[in-house]
Amino acid sequence: MDSNSIYEVLARVKVVATDVDGTLTVDRGNYLIHEDAITAIRRLEENGVKIILVSGNTIPVLFGLSRYIGTSGPVVGENGCLVGYKGEIIPVCSKSTRELISLILEEFGEELTQSWQNRYREYDYAFRPKVKSLEVHKELTERIQRFLLSRNITWVKVLSSGFAIHLIPVDAGKDKGLLKALEIIGVGRDYVVGIGDGANDVEMYNAVGLRVAVANADELLKEKADLVLDEPSGKGFAKLARLILEAKKKNTW
Repeated sequence: MDSNSIYEVLARVKVVATDVDGTLTVDRGNYLIHEDAITAIRRLEENGVKIILVSGNTIPVLFGLSRYIGTSGPVVGENGCLVGYKGEIIPVCSKSTRELISLILEEFGEELTQSWQNRYREYDYAFRPKVKSLEVHKELTERIQRFLLSRNITWVKVLSSGFAIHLIPVDAGKDKGLLKALEIIGVGRDYVVGIGDGANDVEMYNAVGLRVAVANADELLKEKADLVLDEPSGKGFAKLARLILEAKKKNTW
């Protein structure tokens, strides 16, 4: 996408759909929301741009984050399996991966543990490698997927967010959850910018008009992005917000 096309989307955008961990935080692997990202979210909301949180986190976590940061759009949790809006929770997936928890722990229990959020999950279940590195996440993700396929379990995909490894029904996806959220608020994808940092954000790109990656995003995401920012994580989100507000104000590139 050329610079003029990017500007056109930025100038007309009504929604920014954003990943949370690694995109709004101080850095990848850090859970602190960057203060610049919080300020940017509030400025966008004040200027009529709704923020939709799209995450592998649970709906309760996202409801709390939305309330205290100040986002007005729906929240999309469990990597697209659930959409929450104004106290209502709408399922998008049809089958839960809960039944596979014991199988995974039996095979990989020495290398990973359950996420504390699993007690609040309905469809997408998460595990944390005991060794914290992106390389370990990638290697374990691939091994778990091969293990499930060896058991003829083909209805599950395994994705790493860089924070956790998720077992997700194949009918799930951040794009599917986001499209449901956009349907609820009546906004078309051409008016949506999507921003993320991880490989699990690639699917979200299918539901947006402009695909944006922060500077420290996975290489796969950068390859798919229309715009790669020159700032990482939360600072990158803040940079995107400035570009949007400048485009809306000047209406020239």
